[in-house]
Amino acid sequence: MIEREGFDSLQLAAYYRERIIRPQTREVFLSKIPKAEVEGSTHAYINCEGYGMVRRSTTQRSDWPDIDILPNLVPSKLGITREEAETTQIFRLGACNFRCWYCFVDFRYLKSNPEYGDFMSVEKMVDLYQAQENAPKIIYLTGGQPDLAPEWTFWMMEELEKRDLVNKVFLWQDDNLSSTALWDHLTSEQIHKMANYKLYARATCLKGISPETFAINTGANGRFFDLQIKTLARLVKEGFDIYAYLTLLSPDLDHAKTSLPLLIDRLRTEVHPLMPLRVFPSKVVEFAQTSKRLNDEDRLMLDNQKDLLAIWNDELAKRYNPAEIATHPTCIELSGHAR
Repeated sequence: MIEREGFDSLQLAAYYRERIIRPQTREVFLSKIPKAEVEGSTHAYINCEGYGMVRRSTTQRSDWPDIDILPNLVPSKLGITREEAETTQIFRLGACNFRCWYCFVDFRYLKSNPEYGDFMSVEKMVDLYQAQENAPKIIYLTGGQPDLAPEWTFWMMEELEKRDLVNKVFLWQDDNLSSTALWDHLTSEQIHKMANYKLYARATCLKGISPETFAINTGANGRFFDLQIKTLARLVKEGFDIYAYLTLLSPDLDHAKTSLPLLIDRLRTEVHPLMPLRVFPSKVVEFAQTSKRLNDEDRLMLDNQKDLLAIWNDELAKRYNPAEIATHPTCIELSGHAR
């Protein structure tokens, strides 16, 4: 497989961070939600002055394992139904230091461009959230890459506490493993509070199965593949309730046959022995935005996904017993996290 030089994603993270956060006023740069994204939709609509979206999850597919985490994780914590847990209030940070070819977000909304977003305080976000009738019970912080501004999540926790919503609203974060901003900009006490916040969990995404596929998928240099695993290990060590999506994308099946076992073993030894059981293989599908970017190699990777899923499942079966594999990821206990 041809190695690609790629860009420095940490350098890009630092560049965007300066443009997306205002600590003095507890504001972050949010993306506007494009109207085209919800046109004709029966499961999503724009709210919060154009900077939020209520969406009901529709990710289940007959040809792929279920990747919906929230309907399995949240109902018992909030006393709500699975159907209620499928609906979330979404806010998107308007920057990302990856350029994943399969991302459903238009890249224009990932560059902290004031034409496509604006700053908003967490106070105003919660004001707008509470102003709704029948507001979802889950606030979903995503992007972009929300962990470029980890203060956002921390401030949101403080705001929910201030309004006596700490036991009424579940806070969900969906990010990638592209920076060390959490440790660079928060104190150990703040990180401890986040990790132990009662109604909070986060999902992240492993952007490839190897340095080579990571570079293809993100546009970043392949050396940052290792940062993902190191960052995930740090999050688990801190005690975060964390899950991981994995994009099973490779143009070369032979490469996948060697890379997937190595990845599973690294997750077992460097993160947690049971971490692979908290990984959700995520099927990449074409959206309007991705269709504009696809090349022949991308289409080949899309076609190879089922083969990679079979390899992943075979390798799991070599390392875990049937009962462990049959256990839903939200019931897999990592150290300190009995869910």
